Amino acid sequence: MGSHGTTDHPAALGYLRCACDAGLPVGCNALGTMYEHGHAVPQSYGVARELYARACDAGNGDGCANLGVLYELGKGVPIDPQRAFELSRRGCDLGNADGCAELGYFYDEGFGVARDPIRALAMHERGCDGESATGCNNLGVRFQRGEGVVKNLIKAAALYRMACEDGYAVGCTNIATMYQQGKGVSQDFKQAADWYERGCYDSLERGREKACRGLAGMVVAGASDRMPLEQVKPTLEQACDDGSPAACGWLGAYYTRIEPDVDKARLNMQKACSLGATPACDWLAK
Repeated sequence: MGSHGTTDHPAALGYLRCACDAGLPVGCNALGTMYEHGHAVPQSYGVARELYARACDAGNGDGCANLGVLYELGKGVPIDPQRAFELSRRGCDLGNADGCAELGYFYDEGFGVARDPIRALAMHERGCDGESATGCNNLGVRFQRGEGVVKNLIKAAALYRMACEDGYAVGCTNIATMYQQGKGVSQDFKQAADWYERGCYDSLERGREKACRGLAGMVVAGASDRMPLEQVKPTLEQACDDGSPAACGWLGAYYTRIEPDVDKARLNMQKACSLGATPACDWLAK
């Protein structure tokens, strides 16, 4: 997300520490992202929280928004919906587009605040207008579903692309799924595999698991070779255990195409069908 401002260069560490110690909140925020993600330093949510708090207290919107995410996801702190909402709102008010996008999500889900679909849509739009990948993705969901806007799959696909290109794995999964299903775009498994790959390997951590799951499915389908086979099966097994009908279906296909085992194929297809995967039900009916 745009608020992170992460850098992987070890030499930056000293400069950022000096900047933060000198009272420059942008340095504290950037240093916080390094500790949050373990870039050039040992990963530590606790240190990241302290640095984000220093940045936020000094009026840095990025620091407020990033601190809000820690409280939203329970990274190094207990999950606190109200605290996450207040920090995201402060970040948004201070010009952080990701903070606005998070507010949209909170209003959608009733997380830390009463549900308000109208305010949610306004926050998604404000976030996307500010080049928040999260905001553009969430706005894409609205256009795909026709919630509060006229349904427009082409516009949804364009917004998902923007989100993915800015490093948001959820956006990559969403545009990949549209190519896989041929919704809003021409069906193209190769394009789907490319977008899943981008989400799995080239995006920030949030939402990467689903992108990797989709890429594993594309390997089984023969549309990609960009995930090692020894990684494909455990990726699908974990996702199937977590209740993903698509992953169970792809795991069933794995046992028909890659590691033939009729019993395991049927078992996983049955699970996929019971979870609502129509293709798996069709396979069982043959």
